[in-house]
Amino acid sequence: MEQDKVIEIIKQLQFYLSDSNLYKDRFLSKLVENSNQGWISIDQLLSFNRMKELKVTNESIKQVFQNDLFKQQQGEQETGVTVNQQETMIKRNIPFQVNQQVLNEIDLKTIYIEPILIEDTIENIKEIFKTFGEIVYTSIPRLPDRTPKGFAFIEFTSKESANNALVGIADSHTSQDQTKPFYRFRAISKNEWTRLKSLYLGQGETKTKKVESSSSSTSSTSMSVDIDNQKIDKRILKITNITLTTSKPYLWKSLDKYFESIFLDYIRGDGYAICKFRSFEDREKAKNIIHSQSINIDGQILSTDIISEKEFSRFINKGNKHQDSLKYQKEKYIETKQQNENDNEKDDNTNNNSNNDKLKKKRIRKKKVKSSTDQIVDFENDEQ
Repeated sequence: MEQDKVIEIIKQLQFYLSDSNLYKDRFLSKLVENSNQGWISIDQLLSFNRMKELKVTNESIKQVFQNDLFKQQQGEQETGVTVNQQETMIKRNIPFQVNQQVLNEIDLKTIYIEPILIEDTIENIKEIFKTFGEIVYTSIPRLPDRTPKGFAFIEFTSKESANNALVGIADSHTSQDQTKPFYRFRAISKNEWTRLKSLYLGQGETKTKKVESSSSSTSSTSMSVDIDNQKIDKRILKITNITLTTSKPYLWKSLDKYFESIFLDYIRGDGYAICKFRSFEDREKAKNIIHSQSINIDGQILSTDIISEKEFSRFINKGNKHQDSLKYQKEKYIETKQQNENDNEKDDNTNNNSNNDKLKKKRIRKKKVKSSTDQIVDFENDEQ
C-alpha cells in the first residue's frame, strides 16, 4: 500500500477518536462512552462513509497497523490511537471525558460559513480555508437526501486562525476582491452563531406566558408553544440584493417561479425580504436554488444573508399581525355564514307561513263556493 494512503487512513482513524469529532459526533461518542475501556470495533469504523470512500477493507487496515508510521503514532500521547493484539479493536491513548472548558476552547477555534453549494465538499472547503491556518475539523450538515443544508463549520487548530478567517472574509467583501476563493462566503464565529440560534429559538409565533409547573394542562400548553418557537427559526430565510424599486407583488410572483413560500415580509426600498416556508427542508432548497441558479430580478442577482435581531423581531411582529388578521377574517367568515344560514331559515319559515296562509284562503274560498252552491240547490228544492 502506498505511503500516502497509509497516512490518510491513519489521520482518519485519529480524527474519528479525536476530541473535535467526539464532541460533535453523538453516535460515536455514545459508542466510546458505553464501550469497555474505550475500545471500538474496527468493523464499526469500516462501516463509516469516509472509510468506504477510501476503500478500506479488513485486509488493508491490517496492512496499516503493521506499517511503521502507525506504530510511530501510537507513541503520541495526545493524538495517538492503539489497537489490540487481535487487531480487531481500537481506542484513544487518552480516555475521552466530556470537559466544558475543552468545549469552550473548541468553539473559540470554530467559525460558521455560508452559503454551501450542492457541489461543495469537505475537501474543497479545506482547500479554500487552509490559507488561514491548519484545519482540525470541517462539517457540512446535510438533509436526509444528502443535500447540504447550506452552511458549514470549520475548526482551526488555534483561535488566531479562526479570527484570521473572519477578518480575511470581511476584508474581501470590503475591497470587493472577487479573486479571493473565500469571497463568496459569509462567516461569523461559532459563539455568535450559538447566540443567534438561542435568540431565534427564544422567539416564536405566539408569546409564551409563564405558568406554574404544578398545573399539568398549562405545562403541556407551554411545551407546545416551545415546539412552535423552535420551528420558526428553521423556516425563515433572508433574501438580499433586491433592487430598491422592486414591488412586493412583482417580487413574490418572480420568486414563485423558483420556489413556494407561505409568507413574505418585504417593504419596497429595504433591499431585502424575509420569507417563511412550510418546512426547514423547503427553506434549504430555496436557499440552494438562490445560490446555484443566479436568480435575476430587475437586473440584480439575489443572495441570502444572516438575519439580524431587529429584522427577526419585525418579522415576528408582522407574522403575529398576519395571523391575527387571518383569525379575524376566519371568524368574520363564520359569523357571516351563520348569519346567512339564519336569514335563509327565516326566509324558509316566511315562505312556509305564506304558503300556509294562501292554502287557508283557498280552502275558505272553496268552502264559501260550496256553501253558496248548497244554498242555491236548497232554494231550488224549496221552489219545487
